[in-house]
Amino acid sequence: MSDKHLCWVPRSWEEYPSDFMSLVLHSEVASYYRQTNKIE
Repeated sequence: MSDKHLCWVPRSWEEYPSDFMSLVLHSEVASYYRQTNKIE
């Protein structure tokens, strides 16, 4: 059960376009920023 998330890991990170990775990173940063804003 614990290694179920491994199916989401690509065989090679190069398979993903850089635009997609930047979008994912941006969304993660945005959600983190919202969480820290709520604390304040």
